[in-house]
Amino acid sequence: MNIAVFNPKSGASGDMVLGCLIGVVGEEKILDRLLGFVNQVANVEVEVEETKRNDITLTDLDVCVEEDASLGFSEIKQLINDSDLERDVKKQSIEVFEVLRDAEENIHGEEAKFHEVGRADALVDIVGSVLVFNELDVEKVYSTTINTGGGFVDTAHGSLPVPTPATEEILKNSNLNWRGGPVDSELLTPTGAALLSYFVDESVIYFPNIVSYEVSRACGDRELDLPNYLSLIIGEEKNRFNSDEICVIETNVDDVDGEIIGYLKERLMKKGALDVSVVSVDMKKNRSGYLVKVLSRDEDMEKLSEILVKELGTLGVRVIPNIHRFIAKRDKVTVKVFGHKIDVKIGYLGEGDIFDVSAEYKDCKTVAMEKNIPLKEVRKKAEQVAREVAID
Repeated sequence: MNIAVFNPKSGASGDMVLGCLIGVVGEEKILDRLLGFVNQVANVEVEVEETKRNDITLTDLDVCVEEDASLGFSEIKQLINDSDLERDVKKQSIEVFEVLRDAEENIHGEEAKFHEVGRADALVDIVGSVLVFNELDVEKVYSTTINTGGGFVDTAHGSLPVPTPATEEILKNSNLNWRGGPVDSELLTPTGAALLSYFVDESVIYFPNIVSYEVSRACGDRELDLPNYLSLIIGEEKNRFNSDEICVIETNVDDVDGEIIGYLKERLMKKGALDVSVVSVDMKKNRSGYLVKVLSRDEDMEKLSEILVKELGTLGVRVIPNIHRFIAKRDKVTVKVFGHKIDVKIGYLGEGDIFDVSAEYKDCKTVAMEKNIPLKEVRKKAEQVAREVAID
């Protein structure tokens, strides 16, 4: 599977995203179409050059605009719809601007009148990035954790903390992982955040297992105390498993009964635990007890730890962070057998290598009882049909 991976250790702006993308496909593929569209608003020139920062060769994209004007969302939408851009490019460009509009309206409580993001250079960044994405042959887009910067930045709304309120709103409604720092400067702009939130399918802490065949790096406007560039890697993902990072929460107890343990497991799962296991153990002074182990996402760790303390009365829990977990790729299909729908889980290794097909017990049980058919026959038939569907 072909994938793209953004590595925004120095954040991302609209021109950095577009610069990376142009570095992959080449400027000749999009600049004529892009400028033909944007020059309806203002006289715009786009210069793409190579530069060096910290002895690293980077793409430097510079947008020059004469007598720029700030447009509202409805004006931008009309301009895009009236253009001769492809239908998908129009749709996706408007949807990126909708991300920005929603952020502005959540902050100000009124119809968005864009300032920085309503200018012609933002049109270049967004429409240009969409044009290039439609040239890429990738099935999935990843991003590593984004550094947003810190301190304050001057905007049309005055001096604002970093990340700015608009960027915070965009991040809140995205699946992007982010953190502040490592410098007191704005690294992630609203336009950069909107583009990444729109195109990125999954945030990861580390790069996926990839054989890369294209690497593009685009610099930011400012020279900072760190290498100020965004990189984009295009390649083929080679994972036979998905992976993520979780934590383990555990505690030992010796003064609770089975009913409490049963209730605890149910409550932990409802509150976001990935799995709960309880093992009988011999404790000090030859007392019998339980070892309770909870698999948790990092963001749920404190909440689940509090449930353990309150429900069990334990005086403390142990947290084991940064546990790497490999997960077989899975899918769920719904098949119709004996006139009823049954959900079936399918497990894969790599691309299309099916290793497990498992029909949902509750669905099979319902069909078996209503049709008076042996349960094993219902399950076998459902799994057979699901395997055929998956192979097709």
